[in-house]
Formats: sequence, C-alpha cells, structure tokens
Amino acid sequence: MRSASAFLLGIALASQAIPTAAWEEFSDANLFYRSVSLFDDRPADCPPCFNCQLDSYNCTHSAPCNKYNGKCSCPAGFGGDDCSVPTCGSLADGENRPPRTGATCDCKDGWGGVNCNVCQKDSACDAMMPEGQDGVCYKSGATVKQNFQMCDVTNRKILDQLGKQKPQVTFSCKAEDHSCNFQFWVDQKESFYCGLDTCEWGLETGFETNTTSYRCENVQCKCVPGRFLCGQDGSIDLGDFLDQVIKGPATFQTIADEKGSRSVFSEPEMNGLISAVFGDPSISLSCDAGECLYKTDLPGYQRPIKKINTPLIASVIAGCALLLSLSSWLYGIYLGGPQTVAICACPCRTTLMMILRGYLPNTALHLFTGTVCHII
Repeated sequence: MRSASAFLLGIALASQAIPTAAWEEFSDANLFYRSVSLFDDRPADCPPCFNCQLDSYNCTHSAPCNKYNGKCSCPAGFGGDDCSVPTCGSLADGENRPPRTGATCDCKDGWGGVNCNVCQKDSACDAMMPEGQDGVCYKSGATVKQNFQMCDVTNRKILDQLGKQKPQVTFSCKAEDHSCNFQFWVDQKESFYCGLDTCEWGLETGFETNTTSYRCENVQCKCVPGRFLCGQDGSIDLGDFLDQVIKGPATFQTIADEKGSRSVFSEPEMNGLISAVFGDPSISLSCDAGECLYKTDLPGYQRPIKKINTPLIASVIAGCALLLSLSSWLYGIYLGGPQTVAICACPCRTTLMMILRGYLPNTALHLFTGTVCHII
C-alpha cells in the first residue's frame, strides 16, 4: 500500500513539473487513446475494442461518432457498435431495442418491416405520444416528421435472376434536416446503403390517384463487404462503383390508386448499373409506408368548431321576447296610461292603425289569427 501511494505521489509531482505548453500539445483524443492503451492487455486472440475515433473503425449508415465513448450514434432500426445490426421490437422502444440475433425480426404487435420501423395501426403509435393516446399511423408516404417505408422489389428480371432470394428496400426521410436514407436487402441481409441529403418532397392529390415525390440532390453509397453485389461468393463487387460513381441527384416517386401503389427509385448512374446487370431501367418497388403522428399533426387537420345548440338558443330568445312583451303589458295596466301592446300571429292593418291612433282601449291585448282580429 505504501509503495502504491508513493507511486501516485510521484505521478502528481511529475505532472506539476510539465510546462503548460507541453500539455496543450495533447488533444482530448490523444489522452483518450493513451488511457485505453494503458489497459490494452487483452489476449492475443481477442480483437481490439471498437472505437470510431480511430481510422480503422467506421460508422455505417452515415451515423455520427460519439467522441465520449467511441461508439456510433445509430439511426432508428440499427444498432451495434458500428450501426450495422438491424434492431427488432418496435420504433416505440427507442434506444432500448434488441439487436436481431436470427435471420429475421419478430416485431411487436402493430409493427412491420425488416427492422420493425413501419407502423401498421394507430394503437401502435400511442406509446410514442406525450399522453400515451391519440396516436395515428399515417400511411400516405409523404414525410411529416420522420417517415419509414418497407418496399418489395418488383422488377421481373431482378426477381428471375435472384430466384428464391427476396430483394427488398427500406427508405426513410427526416424533415428536421431534409435527409433520407436507402438500404438494399436480399433475404433480409443488407447489401448496400445510401445516405441522401438536400431533399425535398411533396404530395399531389388527384381525383383518382395520389402522387408522392422525393428528390435529393446528393447521394453517398457504401457496400456491406461480403454481401450480395458486394463481394459475396458468386456475385460481383460494386464497392468502388457505389462509393465513387453514384453521386445523385436521386428521386423516389410513388403513385397510389384504387389498385394499389407503385414506386420507382431512380439515380442516373444507378439506373445505368441496373440496366447493365439486370436489363431494367430503374428499381421498381411496392412499398408500405408508416409514420406515427399525434392527431393534430396530420396534414390538413382542422381543429373542430364547437357545436352550437341552435334550438336552445332560439328558445331562450323567444322566451326573453315573450317575457319582455308580457312585462310591458302589465306595466301599461298598472299605469293606466296610453301603453298598448299587441301580440299578433298575423297583422290586421285596420286594427293595427286603430291601436297606433289610440282608438282601442288602452288595456286591450289583441290576438290576430289569419286576417281576423280578436279583442280581449
């Protein structure tokens, strides 16, 4: 114990002897690396810990690197140190989603998609609402805040070449920074992914069709090494092509009518690749979109106007008028003056003129029915 204390004391004294200028040469990252290396006594067969601040480790899906823990801050639906592992459960689970351990995800009730990001019914969204209710699963495909889409590839030639393997696409956009992302999957294994920025979108409604259109100016794509189209045994490796050639702009358009929806993802260089490899002009898709919104956030929502009880108001007005007339009549009787009140169901001109000229008794209450005037 005494020797350990002396060792720590020596370190403290040595640190005080180092000039301030020398300390400034150390960045936060350098100190972090040195602190890690002090404990880097792992066995020879144990790989080094993941640290995205090092050049040899990268975050997938354009995820930012957290400089405090050396981990990647993953987008919704992905997890793991480098964000390469699909997550399951549901989007409502937030950061507590389990990583996928099998070939597919077993999504919670009301959720679907490769990584359980797409809502299927309104009740599934309640857990994401401030008060735990009034959530709406908005299915139009036009992004309001953050939209998710799960798509099946429908190109006949692509399907024929892949045989029993199922090609799919996930597509998501975020309104906060006008960004989108695109992933291509085969049998729920990700082949490549693209990050898109400077995006705009809109929804055009017609009498028989609705058209949702996205356009992103810049595209950056990456291969997942060892996957289909990216070096897997028996397939070509498009890694360099995706990384260096595909730059944008890209469009994603969906046309929906009573027969269903049809989508197309298009980028000039990717279209050329699809045409050269599969013989189709672009990627054709059939998509299922979902976005959880609070009911007042729905496009076109108008706060309901409070219903007016018209019969009640009319009754109150009529009652007040009758009470006022009766009060005036009684007041005229009390004074015995010239006040005369006529309550008429139908005016009688002759009698009315007599009332106005004072020919009839001062206390007369005239009730008119049709054209006949009755005097009480």
